[in-house]
Amino acid sequence: MITKTKKNRAFTLVEIMVVVVIIGLLASIAIPAFNKVRGSARERAIQGNLRSIANAAQSYFIDNPNATSVSYSQLTSGTQPYLATTITPVADETYTGISISSTSNTLSLTSTTLGKTITVNY
Repeated sequence: MITKTKKNRAFTLVEIMVVVVIIGLLASIAIPAFNKVRGSARERAIQGNLRSIANAAQSYFIDNPNATSVSYSQLTSGTQPYLATTITPVADETYTGISISSTSNTLSLTSTTLGKTITVNY
């Protein structure tokens, strides 16, 4: 008589632990890289917003040659604002306190989320 033996085909505890360790190592490599790319993207978005503000300020200085400085609120208000839309913050930064001077040609902003100052020269 032929008897059939039933084999249990399952993963051992060691094999499962090895897989978990490998997944943990991959995650420990990927998460810091993702955070670095995310921070870099935020910084680039802020620089783009600052460039838009600088371009609006340059237009303001062309239209008002006697002006030496302009604030963000002056660029966004009036019958024909120099910034058609309000800049949307990407990293909890605020643009309302920015004042642009025609003599310094530098625009800077400190972002509390990124923890650094981002400067745009125009």
